[in-house]
Formats: sequence, structure tokens, C-alpha cells
Amino acid sequence: MVSDISEKILEITAEHPTVKSLVIHTGALDVVKQQSEVLKRDFNDLLNKVRCLNTEVFISGPLPTVRRGDERFSRLLMLNRWLKDTCAAQSVNFIDNFKFFWERRHLFEADRFCLNKSGVQLLSYNIFDFFASVTSSPCQGQEARQSKTTDKTAFWRKTTTA
Repeated sequence: MVSDISEKILEITAEHPTVKSLVIHTGALDVVKQQSEVLKRDFNDLLNKVRCLNTEVFISGPLPTVRRGDERFSRLLMLNRWLKDTCAAQSVNFIDNFKFFWERRHLFEADRFCLNKSGVQLLSYNIFDFFASVTSSPCQGQEARQSKTTDKTAFWRKTTTA
């Protein structure tokens, strides 16, 4: 839950003072509560707390659901869009995972919620790739990061056919 992370983030980072980068992947479970404004407030609180850290923060966006209902999917999509805009406005890195998992049921376990091995590999690759592109070249623009989509798609095909 976003509020749980927000409550503990300063304590966690204080325990690890040498950490230079922090990836936060949370929020999808909060959508079940159907309280979008509360979730936005929780994310804003979290973003305000991490702003004071001497750490580069990456928000890893939510994953779409597979056959879990239109309302939940819609809420996740709206959360993804809102996070993308909010992170951009606050100069926080946002990792868009949604487009790589949308309509890709084969990346999920039979429960349609947890990722399978190929899904975990793709999520890990997407986070690592985004992280590497930003940290290796801070001046690199969004266009350059988006050009890596072709590489990720090729990786995705490789992991699903292996």
C-alpha cells in the first residue's frame, strides 16, 4: 500500500544512507479500495517525502490487470496516466510498465495477478533498462528512452518464445 511505504520510506532510507537510487513499485493493490482521490493524496505524500532525500527516485508504474474487470483496469490505467503526469511535473522518474503488459496474458500466472517467470524478466528488464538509461546519461531526453521500446519488444519476444 502506498500509505505504508510513505510511512516507512524515511526510516528505510535512513537505514541505508549510501543508497543513491530508489525504485518504488506500489499502488496496484490500493486500486481495489476504489478511492482514487485518497490514492492520489497518498502518492503526493510519498513524493513529497522522497523529494527531501539525497537519492534519485524512480516510480515504477502499475501493471494492467488480466480479466479482473473493466472498472479495475480503468482505475489502473487512470492511475498510470496520473502518475506519469504527476511525476513529470515534480521531476521524478516514472517507469511506464503498463504498455509492456497490456493484453499480454501469457506474462501472468494462472491467477491473472502475479507475473510468471517471463513477466518477471520483462518487468526487471524494463526497470533496469530505464534506470540504466537515466543514470548513464542524465541529459538523455524522453525521446531517446522511448526509442528503446523496440529493444524491449525484441526482449519480450525472446523471453516468450524461449
